[in-house]
Amino acid sequence: MKKQIFLSNEKKKQLEKDFKVCRTTVWAALTFYTNGGKAKLLRAAALQRGGVLLNCDGGSEPNLKFDTYFNEVPRQMIQVFSPRVRMVGDLEHGGITIEVDGEVAKSFGDVPISELYLVQAEAQEIVNTLKSIIG
Repeated sequence: MKKQIFLSNEKKKQLEKDFKVCRTTVWAALTFYTNGGKAKLLRAAALQRGGVLLNCDGGSEPNLKFDTYFNEVPRQMIQVFSPRVRMVGDLEHGGITIEVDGEVAKSFGDVPISELYLVQAEAQEIVNTLKSIIG
């Protein structure tokens, strides 16, 4: 089963800079085309920076950790990533927010379901950042 790590273009460029490699090297590592030492380091760094590991058949690996709740508040989907970070989807009007300590940290318009994992990756990255700051 083929795997791929999804990461924002901005963060891919940062990997290129940090590891002094070209775009093709990052692509080959994140699509598991290569499997050498540098590719493994690039993949680990991508996951640390909020990358999402997915199988090409759409199944996800367990690097996103959250609980999902529906109908706690009418017409909302809430995904709790940590005691401090949650993602709230407005099922009636569209749009998603990521909240940190009850305050909106990021806001997204109407996100297609096929791209929901990107917003989830943003929320997980915030959790990872908060963990690195605290401990």
